[in-house]
Amino acid sequence: MNAEKPSRLNQRWNTYILSSHSYGFMMEATFINIGIGRRFSLSIGDFIRHDAAVLDAFSPIAVKEDIDTSSFYNDEMTMSFIRKDGQHRLIITAPYLILPSGEKGLKADLCFKEKKENVSISVRDGIGLKLIPAMTADGVIFTNHERHDIKDGTGNLISINGKGVLQQSWESAFISGENGLALEISDGKGRLISNGCQTEYRDISISGSSIRDSEGRLDLRIETIAAKEKDERLLLRKFSISRVFALFSGTAYTSDGKSLTIDSAHGVIRNVQR
Repeated sequence: MNAEKPSRLNQRWNTYILSSHSYGFMMEATFINIGIGRRFSLSIGDFIRHDAAVLDAFSPIAVKEDIDTSSFYNDEMTMSFIRKDGQHRLIITAPYLILPSGEKGLKADLCFKEKKENVSISVRDGIGLKLIPAMTADGVIFTNHERHDIKDGTGNLISINGKGVLQQSWESAFISGENGLALEISDGKGRLISNGCQTEYRDISISGSSIRDSEGRLDLRIETIAAKEKDERLLLRKFSISRVFALFSGTAYTSDGKSLTIDSAHGVIRNVQR
């Protein structure tokens, strides 16, 4: 008997990641639409308190969305993004989210501005992957007691779009240092952006304590700040998603042969198992 072929689904994943060294946190907002349902998640990694908070919601309603916009709302959370002409606006309201500080509630209105030279696009098995690291980010975040004006933030986007078979597992990492340093890793490949210079790395392995490439050009230590793992479901499809917020320190050799020291850069490692 022939094995049943895995179904090919229209799928769209968008994950925005904001890093602010001034306030000591990273925020991740994920929009998932696989045609048979949608899932939305929000996570906050607090590098001062060494803790994290996660909130997610599911909608069984299949909604046809434009590639450059998505929105969702229920009693616990409202999330939306719209992008046009290289600018991305992200709006979030989560009145019941308990933050690592103990405060209840969060509102955010953020603008990410991309640089065309940093946009990376690839296609595999009918699925398009777009990575945009090192976006400038500004806006405002309100918690129960405080207003945070974001002026020095670094934004990153991973966007997946197309029709194909859902991967069984995938791992990615986004690391943001001061002065615009950004390192994105996906599917064993990495790209470092620093001082206008881009450097690519291949055959990257991520372990519990380090990130290294096969050529010895990238060697980073991982100091875990907070980790959250959660089983999530889209109808009959179950996902286990782990988020590790960490500090990254070590050495990277750039494309011009210079040694770059990375010291306590903020980052998040995302691992998805289906």
